[in-house]
Amino acid sequence: MRLRVVALVTVALAAALPSAAQQLPGIVRPEHYDLTFVVDLERERFDGTETIRVQTSEPTTRVVLNAVDLQLRDVMIGSGASAQKAAVTSDQSNQTATLTVPKTLPKGASEIHVRFSGVLNDQLRGFYISKANNRKYAVTQFEATDARRAFPCFDEPVYKATFALTVTLDRSDIAISNGKVVSDTPGPRAGQHTMTFGTTAKMSSYLVAIAVGDFQCLNGRAENVPVRICATPDKMALGHIALDDALQILEFYNGYYAIKYPFGKLDVVAVPDFAAGAMENTGAIFYREVDLLADSTSASLGARKRIAGVLAHEMAHQWFGDLVTMQWWDDLWLNEGFATWMANKPLAAAHRDWNIGVDEAVENQRALDLDALRSTRPIHANVQTPSQIDEIFDAITYEKGASVLRMVESYVGEATFRRGVNAYLEAHAYGNATSEDFWKAIADTSGKPVERILPTFVNQPGVPVIDVSLACTGNRTAVTLSQQRFLGGSGSGGSGGSGPEGTAERWQVPICIKAAGRSAPACEVLSDTSRTITLDGPCVPWVFANAGAHGYYRTAHSSDILRAIAPRVTAELTPAERLSLIGDEWALVRAGRHSMADYLTLVAGYGREQSSGVLEEATTRLRFVHDYLATDATRPPLERFLRSLFRPLLGEVG
Repeated sequence: MRLRVVALVTVALAAALPSAAQQLPGIVRPEHYDLTFVVDLERERFDGTETIRVQTSEPTTRVVLNAVDLQLRDVMIGSGASAQKAAVTSDQSNQTATLTVPKTLPKGASEIHVRFSGVLNDQLRGFYISKANNRKYAVTQFEATDARRAFPCFDEPVYKATFALTVTLDRSDIAISNGKVVSDTPGPRAGQHTMTFGTTAKMSSYLVAIAVGDFQCLNGRAENVPVRICATPDKMALGHIALDDALQILEFYNGYYAIKYPFGKLDVVAVPDFAAGAMENTGAIFYREVDLLADSTSASLGARKRIAGVLAHEMAHQWFGDLVTMQWWDDLWLNEGFATWMANKPLAAAHRDWNIGVDEAVENQRALDLDALRSTRPIHANVQTPSQIDEIFDAITYEKGASVLRMVESYVGEATFRRGVNAYLEAHAYGNATSEDFWKAIADTSGKPVERILPTFVNQPGVPVIDVSLACTGNRTAVTLSQQRFLGGSGSGGSGGSGPEGTAERWQVPICIKAAGRSAPACEVLSDTSRTITLDGPCVPWVFANAGAHGYYRTAHSSDILRAIAPRVTAELTPAERLSLIGDEWALVRAGRHSMADYLTLVAGYGREQSSGVLEEATTRLRFVHDYLATDATRPPLERFLRSLFRPLLGEVG
């Protein structure tokens, strides 16, 4: 179709992400969007109209917002007789459109009116086309910076507003969005119907969601909140596991948080062709099909854990990310680290046989491995461009963020931490927050120096290694702890690096020490480079300096401690602690800090290991030693050692 150039302003920014970008000026802030979409699946395009109610903080003739790959026309600013036609200038490098009017807009309330159109792209971002079952679907994926590809908006997390959406579509399809359906009427054309959705709570633009197609849904209800699991017609019946899990998880979260689920309804939609694993759109979570759907009669334990885990993560986002949103993407961990930490709680409560503590220890190890690289980054990342923002969706944000939260939770106590989390959510509900807001809430609630501990883990890169040694003096045990940055990888020496201006990094590390024969751990904050702690009672043969496996650090226990603890490891340490200990020891060997003899001394205590996750950690490393490190001369005695080590366990299996 040929368009009249004089009537259109084309904002056709390049598909490639810009090399530089800037945040919006902040003079104009949105309060509410009225959005109407007409979706044409056959032609793979959409048309829309938009009214944005805004507040201007000072007089201006310019409004800068985000828009990419859209055609804008009939742009007006103001209302009624005072409305002015706006000229539109696109800025390709910053993915913005500047709307300029002849007369100065006064400080205060105003409105922006836009008609726009765009293509349902094939890039799995923005508003895109998806295909399955010989038909087409339209789906949105806006995080982090792609709402601007579907409608002109203030596309930054801090610009929260309410949204009222209306979608016109083929009469044989349905639309799913953030709000409840408040009306569904035929037309306006033959073969169409128009669905209007209720106004949302205040939320960021990246959380707006639309899915259009012949979706069918399973229905449930948890504490008067309607919950639906939706999928294409051929896969709808595969949603029963997800529905049961979603109801249990929602009930758990409503019991944990002081603010019960705040968004009225919850739709969970399995989408064909979805790039992310899942997306926490407010009240309308979109999923990759494999992460949500499975046959309830034949699903494996792994599939059930995956479905429950991803559901718990995305549903946790309804509080961490949707209700309270990071102010800017540099604090993405406040969304993703929190959701990763929280997701394990409903799973542990409902499935004690899943041994979630071991899964958490695996998450810790994954983050520790990445954080041991010289090229690692802080959790709090300085990001500006869309490409920089995309890069921080990684194990530092997710797993390290969650690990640091678990460490602080263990340090202040689970009940106290929960009170602090709820204070944080209540203080910033429907708004934005920063790292400083969070650690202030926990410090105020606990009375402990969390505001000094967390910045050392959030604002500087890397991870500490804690060297642990014992001495017995006067029938008292002296535990010497020392810290330095851990650098992994063969030949690195396992330590070194420097902070700003060449100063050595230092962390404020909450450390809990489990000792032989002691019922409770001794906990201290290591803030100096080295410190000696004297334990009450008689001398002990060993200590383990990461009780509960909640600490985010590597432990380097002396060879004497390893020899003493190895025979007692399965009796005295929890599965998570055993995984942490053997994982740390392998990292120390790889870094050249400990010898293979130290590792084999410790692993000799794992011959009767019953936890599959811990056993897999040990056997994977031993297989590597056998295949890549052993020589023709050393391999036969290694094989004899391994047969002797695991013969009792194999005998139990039969």
